[in-house]
Amino acid sequence: MKKIIVFAMASILTLSACGKKADENKGDDAKAEAAAEAPADAKAEAPKMDCSGVTVDSIKALAKFEDKDGKKLITEDSYVEMLGKLPCCTVDDKLELNKRDCIVFQAIKQAESENSAKSPSAKAVMGKLIKSDYPIVRAEGYKSINSIFDDNSPDAEAGKEAIKNEKDPYALKVLAQELTFAGDKDASVAEFMIRMTKHENAIVRNEAAGSLSNSSFKDAAGAIDTLIALMSDSDETVAATACRGAGDHYNEKIIEPIVKILNDNSKAKLHFDCMTGLSRLWLDSPSYEHRSEAAYKATMDYFKKTPRTSDVPNWLTLSVFNSITINDDFAKWKQEATYFNQDEFTSVMSDLIKDENFGDHISKGSVMKAIAKIGGKAELEKIGKMIEGLSDDKVKEAYAEKLAEAK
Repeated sequence: MKKIIVFAMASILTLSACGKKADENKGDDAKAEAAAEAPADAKAEAPKMDCSGVTVDSIKALAKFEDKDGKKLITEDSYVEMLGKLPCCTVDDKLELNKRDCIVFQAIKQAESENSAKSPSAKAVMGKLIKSDYPIVRAEGYKSINSIFDDNSPDAEAGKEAIKNEKDPYALKVLAQELTFAGDKDASVAEFMIRMTKHENAIVRNEAAGSLSNSSFKDAAGAIDTLIALMSDSDETVAATACRGAGDHYNEKIIEPIVKILNDNSKAKLHFDCMTGLSRLWLDSPSYEHRSEAAYKATMDYFKKTPRTSDVPNWLTLSVFNSITINDDFAKWKQEATYFNQDEFTSVMSDLIKDENFGDHISKGSVMKAIAKIGGKAELEKIGKMIEGLSDDKVKEAYAEKLAEAK
């Protein structure tokens, strides 16, 4: 009887253990299934590819060919397989992939040349590439991401999921680049771009700032406020990109934060980019479509500010005037922009030339060029007597040179 009881208890314990193990296995299976179904970009870390033995020749051997519409093409599947070896190429610290040094693109180029063939369109293989486990492969697919906005695109859902879920810095940078002109295509694009401006990687933030400046984001909720916030970014390159690009939204909301930067001599390196953005509101070369008296006044105030130093005003800011295009639209602008005062402009520029604290003869030559660009040769001739009274012979030589160049 004791034997029977012991046996029965052992059986119960065995069954219980098996049940527990079965549940654990079921849990493991569920985890594996969930991992398989999760977007590649949502996985904690990209897998490492074993690149030992991967060469240009081994990649080239993957190419298969087909005739399509009278053209010889690498098949889409084999092309995807070739691009699948991209993890054997290197993305550098600047989040750049040098195609010339990448064995995958070398192999593709050779396969095309040796077989008088072409690769399939990037759009045709995008859907497969963006589902890869490898960020560098997904990034190659993202170079055709705009096709998801085409009518009846088969990759629309996968593309939007990628925009939402991608985590890899290089892939995000490529997405930000490629979506530059898609700000008005779908709300998810603006949301993505604004989210990228908060990324920990400054290169990603900078790319997003540049794209967000595009006119396609002009009406996107939060776009202009995001650019204004980026003007104070800890990375100077990001701040410069935002300050310069914000002008392309033609929103006077940017004037105050730009003026704050222009009044801060410690941020002199940003002054050129901020002045470029500010000038878009009131000068807007070469189209000259926009007008802003407030922006013009802020510009003049910057050049009037004293005491001047060797750094402020930043002499590069003068290129805002020196690089303008003289055309019929410019002539129309001078008639319609009633806030612009030629006498004031020439007077302010003349003060820069006379100020011994401001720059050298090269910087002052840029000031003279600005006078000639905006007012013509006749305006530059007006300051001739003032130039004669200066003691710096190099400045006088610069004046003679700019006068000869003026039209």
